[in-house]
Amino acid sequence: MHRFVTQRIARQRLIATVRPFPIHRRLSTITTLDNHGSLSGWLAMMGAAMAAVSVHQTWTSQCEEVFAPVAEVEEDDAEEDDPYVNLPDEDEETDCSMCKTFRQGPCRPYWRKLERCFKDHEGEENGAVRCMRYFKPHQQCLMGYSNLYQLVSLEMKQELVSDLELSISEEERRKWNPQIDWSTYLEFTKETGLSYKETVQSRDTTTNELLPLWKRLPDNKEPVLLTLTSQLPKLNPETGMILKVAYAVDQDGYVLGLTYNKKYGELLEKSKGNTTEGTDDAKNDSSEENQDNQHDQFEFDFFILPGETKSVRVCGLYSENPVGADPNKEILDALLFKSKSFSLKKIAKSSV
Repeated sequence: MHRFVTQRIARQRLIATVRPFPIHRRLSTITTLDNHGSLSGWLAMMGAAMAAVSVHQTWTSQCEEVFAPVAEVEEDDAEEDDPYVNLPDEDEETDCSMCKTFRQGPCRPYWRKLERCFKDHEGEENGAVRCMRYFKPHQQCLMGYSNLYQLVSLEMKQELVSDLELSISEEERRKWNPQIDWSTYLEFTKETGLSYKETVQSRDTTTNELLPLWKRLPDNKEPVLLTLTSQLPKLNPETGMILKVAYAVDQDGYVLGLTYNKKYGELLEKSKGNTTEGTDDAKNDSSEENQDNQHDQFEFDFFILPGETKSVRVCGLYSENPVGADPNKEILDALLFKSKSFSLKKIAKSSV
């Protein structure tokens, strides 16, 4: 059995991100807040309460654990007292990204009860207490499938990346060669070889269309995911533009990671608070921040699913600093930097 150590994704990273700012001002359909932002905060509060009384657990495990059966979730024996034991199979329509994520996969039964309980008791002073019985089983399930739900969460970002790329013209695209740390992948292939694979099918048997990464795995399978890191400049030295969002895709365009630059979000909020009298101060702040960011690097993590990820492309969307920009400008100048497609097989063979 392989002794390779793989990172499990921290539980809090599974919750779908509430977008702090738009990807690009051209994408008018992208909102700044999730419709169920209150649900995120409510669940975070429940999680904090549980953490206060729970024993600390490490999220690093050896490869053997991936193949071990996931521990069974503790069920409440008193089903006759459970008002959500017979929920309808069909889900209600929602724009909640977190709901769309957790309605899928092996933890779906536990999430649906928690989601329904929240809707029934939202706004009540003791709502969190009422729904704690559903929160615990859901969190326990996620602990066994953290990598799987990372893949589900990435699928939710697929449309976002597609819209972003459609909004950028050819004149606004640039090539670059970002720094990528391949050591985790090289260590893994050294111990497992290049033929390691956990997936069972890549295409839908009816439509022959490519399946999302998580649906290529056997049912209820917790996969091995490899975390790779790329160092990206926060400030583009040639244009002075600031990194807005970084993402990585595989050979088929499937999202392997997406991270927002929080600093850009802070600048965007600062620009919204600017007044005519404060324009000069804002421009001075913008100049100082550009100097501070000139040599800073943004650490961007993305994931590889062994056996399915054949190549990787790392991309970064840069925008002009919103602080001090023309307030009458509806669309800020932006450039999309895309790397070449890095073949994992070539990288592994070149290291031998």
